[in-house]
Amino acid sequence: MLPLLSVLLACVPPDCDRPDFGTCGNACCSLLVHFPNTSSVALMHALNSTLSKGGPDGRFHLMPTAETAPYPGFADLRPYHPEQVSFLGQAWHTTEKLTFNDTLNLLILKESPRASLRAFSTSQIGGA
Repeated sequence: MLPLLSVLLACVPPDCDRPDFGTCGNACCSLLVHFPNTSSVALMHALNSTLSKGGPDGRFHLMPTAETAPYPGFADLRPYHPEQVSFLGQAWHTTEKLTFNDTLNLLILKESPRASLRAFSTSQIGGA
């Protein structure tokens, strides 16, 4: 699973084949990935562990959640949306030249029959 996360979370051209020209009001990217035979809890723990250590390229920063969240870096939404979503997390990623940041929003959907990750990245600089 970790090699796939490195591909998904560290996109450097020419591997970025999902261009978007501002549908979110800025430079952004969205993707949906399914993880067969993986629970939403296991997926959240894998992402949390990887991102809290800097991610595959060492330039990720997992954002804190509310102090009451049982999992650092991810909010547990299962009690509020038991049929739709499981976890919600956020991270920042510094670009390769260490000059800009992107915000990553990570939504782990309820498994049915598999866990799915909807990842959304947006640039923190207008017009990027």
